[in-house]
Amino acid sequence: MANIVQQQQGQSKTKTYQKKYCKQCTIIWHADDLQISHAEKNIVEDIIRLLNEKFGKESPLTTSRGRVLEYLDMTLDYTTKGKVKISMYEYVGKYSRNNHLT
Repeated sequence: MANIVQQQQGQSKTKTYQKKYCKQCTIIWHADDLQISHAEKNIVEDIIRLLNEKFGKESPLTTSRGRVLEYLDMTLDYTTKGKVKISMYEYVGKYSRNNHLT
């Protein structure tokens, strides 16, 4: 992400950007999927905007928001503060049906 910020805003502004938003931002990257999380919604929006400017010229990035997300056939449930529930019930059910296991 720092490289994108550097290219968009220059080295000196990159440092300001990093200091201004001092809480942890987590970006999980798997193939062509990203999961971006931060305590402040506007930080995630800034990152998505920068990524769209850099990589979304042919087609805009697809985004999903909320406390319950589908990601790589997993359901990530952030509705309980400080915890995440990860389940794969839908995937297991689909796999079972497709392979005649139910």
